[in-house]
Amino acid sequence: MKQGTTNSAGITLSQISLLLFCSVMIGGAVSADDEDDKGIATAPTGTDVFESSFEGTWFVDRKLKKRYDGLLTDVQSLEQRLRKGDISADEARRSISKLRKSLATVRAEIDKQKQLVSPFKIATQKTEGEIELGDERLLVVTADRIKVVGWDKPYVKYAMVKKVLSTGKPVDKHLAEIKIIHELKVAPELVGKTDTEMKAWRDDFLKPKTGEEQTPDQLAQKKKVWERDFAHGPRFQPFVGREVDTLRIEGLTAPEGNQHIEYEIKRPDGGGQVGGRWRRHATVTLYVPKCTALLLRGCQMGMDISGVKAHLIMTDSGSQNRDYNGTFAIRDHVGKLTLNNVPMDAIERVAGDIAITSTIEMVNTGNHHLSGEWIASTPPARRLRISAVKGNLTVRSARSDLHVDDVEGVLDIRNDFGDTQLATKSPMVDGNHRIVSQSGLVRFEFAGETNDELPVFAATRCGTAATNLGRSTLDDLNVTYVSSIDGMRCEWRSLFTKIPQDNFSARSALHQRPDAILANRKRTHGLDLISVAGRVEYRQR
Repeated sequence: MKQGTTNSAGITLSQISLLLFCSVMIGGAVSADDEDDKGIATAPTGTDVFESSFEGTWFVDRKLKKRYDGLLTDVQSLEQRLRKGDISADEARRSISKLRKSLATVRAEIDKQKQLVSPFKIATQKTEGEIELGDERLLVVTADRIKVVGWDKPYVKYAMVKKVLSTGKPVDKHLAEIKIIHELKVAPELVGKTDTEMKAWRDDFLKPKTGEEQTPDQLAQKKKVWERDFAHGPRFQPFVGREVDTLRIEGLTAPEGNQHIEYEIKRPDGGGQVGGRWRRHATVTLYVPKCTALLLRGCQMGMDISGVKAHLIMTDSGSQNRDYNGTFAIRDHVGKLTLNNVPMDAIERVAGDIAITSTIEMVNTGNHHLSGEWIASTPPARRLRISAVKGNLTVRSARSDLHVDDVEGVLDIRNDFGDTQLATKSPMVDGNHRIVSQSGLVRFEFAGETNDELPVFAATRCGTAATNLGRSTLDDLNVTYVSSIDGMRCEWRSLFTKIPQDNFSARSALHQRPDAILANRKRTHGLDLISVAGRVEYRQR
């Protein structure tokens, strides 16, 4: 291996590739040397802001930007009408497809014409290194922006590009303080405590301190605090209690010396943009060998992961910043995927089970004033496409615009307030498949006769159930009963695969099937589709 630089922990480094576009950021004070640092620039006439990056802001012709925004609004309006059932699925699909093509054309034109206006000078420095993994082959990386590439070497290799913004002053000190730190250790602060450690921590937390008397009420209150704040913290198996290799980038947080640098971009025809950027940035490409497991912490600014062979776990734990315009993708993965509250745009070609938990918003919510009202607003849900999965897919999402294609395993999707659209070209495996939403669109499309062997049950309480199949294939049922979940009287309307009239037990079971689906209880195998107050579609292409 090539000899490389040595980091502050004394570890020999040489060359890698995990484009850890890491911007771990917390606000901090500006040093005396930087107090008067401010970037100034001027935007072209007749342009508007299109998007921003740490280097500066992209401006585009105002008319072109207005056209782009109008197309986006038209797409969102059609999608809303489709969810409400105000337009047929076929008509909506044709219109949306046409609008998306127009959007792609306009976006390509924008990419050709957009101009980067930067109020800063950018100093760049590259470092490379290699890291040997410990015997456990367990790797933990903390970074908010990451690129990871799987490879066939036995060691980890990285290539870090450091960038520092300035208005012309020397930045050598800032560049020198950005470093890769590697440690081999047991890391409960990163991966969680063992059961024994958790018990000892709990016992110490609950016991009275020296010289104190503790009443039963005080002990009960402490137990509540423990359950609320500590008992259910993240613990990542198989890392807990084991020696793991940890990687992080030092020098990107305020306590480590990173600072805001102010800027102003003026427009000759009035208006402009003012704000601040973090001075220090680092991008790291990381090449990783086959591992027992890989834990990526942070993951809120951008991810590009390809060809990895490991149980890959990703979590927002350890995140310091978010980039709502970042791109997030996993491709050509071998092994399990476990994602906890990380944004994602695409998951493609995975050989292994996928489990996604997404209980927080993945889009940039905000507040604004309009016509005398103060409004807390939420933009449309983030779009996620999952395709070509050789394994089971489990999703727990508060709200996602979810598109799924060709999953070979069992589906268990609960997307409470988002739309879920699934298409398949081949028969589904036998099992309990379910797609459930509280108010979003649930659409299942299959090609040809691929779904003949799997019974379907599509139901809604307050919305619409629709199909393009005839009564020779599907039957319908309206039932009213007292729910076993909350004891409330409810009514369901459903479409289901025809059952012979003399099969009384199977037809009777349909009356309680919605509860069994919602609670994910044991039931006969089939494809279950529910939107409690939205639209459910079961369609043959």
